[in-house]
Amino acid sequence: MEGDKPKDLKERTYDYSVKVIKFIETIEVKEAYKTLIDEVVKSSTSIGANLLEGTSGKSRKEHLPNYQAALKSTNQSKYWLGILKDGLGIDKFAINKLLKEAEELTKLITTGIAKLEKE
Repeated sequence: MEGDKPKDLKERTYDYSVKVIKFIETIEVKEAYKTLIDEVVKSSTSIGANLLEGTSGKSRKEHLPNYQAALKSTNQSKYWLGILKDGLGIDKFAINKLLKEAEELTKLITTGIAKLEKE
């Protein structure tokens, strides 16, 4: 059954990007903190973009730098979300859900990196 099929990593990173954007649309921050919002969106949407780029017409061996870039973006996303949560006190419940998904993505991407490094 298609509904029971687990999502692949590219789908999950896309969904994560969309969730972050929808979350950002619900919050209000002072003009001084707009850069933080830009960083959250940039890093969160870069995860899937890097993975997609890494698998476009390249050999598996060439995927490694893109997976590493995706991991870096995932870590940055977690960092910036943490700043919003702890520094600005913005909707901790919603951010914790995003952070949990980011942590799962980190694990999946790290596993992918380990597999690629063995090839």
